[in-house]
Amino acid sequence: MLTTQPASAAPGHGGGGAGSGNDFGADTPPPGTPPPGFGAPGAAAPEPRRGGRTALPWVVGGALTALAVLGGFIAVNLGGKDADDGRSGAGSGAGSSEGGGDEVDSGRGPAVGGGDVPREYLGAWEGEVLLDGDSIGARQRVEVRPGREGETITSMWWVLPEVMCVSDGELASTEDGLTLDVTLRDEVSQFGSGCVADQEQHLRAEDGKLFWSYEPDGLTAELEPAPVESGEHAVPPEQVGVWEPDEDYGEGIGVRVEIVRAKVGEPAVTWEMTVGDVACTWVHDVVAGDPDDDLMVTGPSRVIDESDAGACSDVYLNSLSIETEDDDQIEITPLVGSYGSEDPADFVRVD
Repeated sequence: MLTTQPASAAPGHGGGGAGSGNDFGADTPPPGTPPPGFGAPGAAAPEPRRGGRTALPWVVGGALTALAVLGGFIAVNLGGKDADDGRSGAGSGAGSSEGGGDEVDSGRGPAVGGGDVPREYLGAWEGEVLLDGDSIGARQRVEVRPGREGETITSMWWVLPEVMCVSDGELASTEDGLTLDVTLRDEVSQFGSGCVADQEQHLRAEDGKLFWSYEPDGLTAELEPAPVESGEHAVPPEQVGVWEPDEDYGEGIGVRVEIVRAKVGEPAVTWEMTVGDVACTWVHDVVAGDPDDDLMVTGPSRVIDESDAGACSDVYLNSLSIETEDDDQIEITPLVGSYGSEDPADFVRVD
């Protein structure tokens, strides 16, 4: 079963918000580049409104958002952002399983098809990332397929509230598990650049689970078989449609959400928002889903359309958890520690 938890309340982890000089939020300077380790300069998140639903502060709040920086694993700077689609850094298209997206054999046993990957590693795996045993509010999905040393055998999604890193892993060694040379394929980041390009990571299969580690930063994850295998649709069918918030967000403010069928790594959620004469459209890729449990998790947003050049480039939505309430209502929760699961927003079906 897919589960979600809000981001760790690590120092410097704030709510989703608008950046410098945009048409939605406060005219505040961007945060400086955070040093290695947890924390970053920046204003604190606004207190969530209690006793009622959150009026989308995680969309248009004026507070700065700071990333929990994890040494060499997440490297943050504020340059290099691609204004056309909100992506930065490596490559284009975070689509599912590039570089060998064959259907994954999820059986168990010896290596398959003459390859070097033991059968018990194969399949799609998901879980929470820990730092020295403590939650950091990050999720990971790893898809493992057959292959030999020197070949790409994994596709990986690593998701924080404000950053999604999509990587491919080349099999470097099969001694004491699988050692991978991991190369960044794509990223979506609210900080311009948020992912490290090349790393060595390790996988070990044991007792029906997959244990992932990145030793330089003390990062680990205990991954379990994912509800959705590689190449399968991850969006719950009940969530497909057009939705609007069940409360009024003020005169001149319009919000509309469309959810479509999609596989992991494909765009699934489109937001359209207008504030006066300014209009923005964002999309989120689905990174995990459990259609049987009516739950979906997305990465952070990227801008795909705006009424005026630059009007929306500093406004964003964090990664999201979307849960089906019934056939005509869904609950959308931003994955950010300041609000967490206590302050979701209800949306009702309009189509």
